[in-house]
Amino acid sequence: SLIGLPGTLGFCGEDLLLHGVLEEHPYIGLALPLATAMNAITLYRLFSSFFLGRRHSSAAIAGDALPRERPVLAAIVVVLVGTGLSPRAVTSVREDTVRRVLIDSGRTAHEPHHAALSSSPSSSSAGSVAVR
Repeated sequence: SLIGLPGTLGFCGEDLLLHGVLEEHPYIGLALPLATAMNAITLYRLFSSFFLGRRHSSAAIAGDALPRERPVLAAIVVVLVGTGLSPRAVTSVREDTVRRVLIDSGRTAHEPHHAALSSSPSSSSAGSVAVR
């Protein structure tokens, strides 16, 4: 939860922080993923030194992937990189559902969330939302 990587408790906060910093200070925001990665490496090293101890030279070192495993690993890498570079292939499956939810909530697909909040009748006249 300390590092803000996907799958950890701090990811939502880290993601919101990243979007806010990118919106206000784009150049500083580019350094935030690097800081998160450095934090992850530091936390991993701390965890391994506390709980795994020192590596013994007599310990067996795991070998490389076997020849029969390499095509499967290559396919996984291709899928991960491909969906990372072109996520529309995956997200377009749910596009109709998202469009229906937006229509039901009274928003359009290109309207920002905060604009819908300020124009909703339940929000205050100033358009702000109270946070406790």
